[in-house]
Amino acid sequence: MTDCSTGECAGDNWFADLIGDGSQIADQLMAVKTFAYAAFDKIDQNRNGFLAQDELNTALCQPVLEYREKAFLKFLLDNYEQISESFDEGHGEGISRADLESYFDLIATLL
Repeated sequence: MTDCSTGECAGDNWFADLIGDGSQIADQLMAVKTFAYAAFDKIDQNRNGFLAQDELNTALCQPVLEYREKAFLKFLLDNYEQISESFDEGHGEGISRADLESYFDLIATLL
């Protein structure tokens, strides 16, 4: 269950439930990246080129989202600081497309 006031989902094992035994982590991370790119403009409500935490929380609370999409948004929120600091644009706050690319490229090298 999602608490829309805090953006938190009940249950500590939401991502573990999504990926199962962990044998498909790289595939799941690629799915998160693909989702983030595809949904970027819909989530970026103020059209500044960055995904702010409040925009991600708003997206997370949309009732039309499937469990998988909510898990992807939760992943972005849980890793917000690391992702948003992955690439220095020199301006703006939040997660940019360049941040997504840099973060997931780094993760891919670690797998």
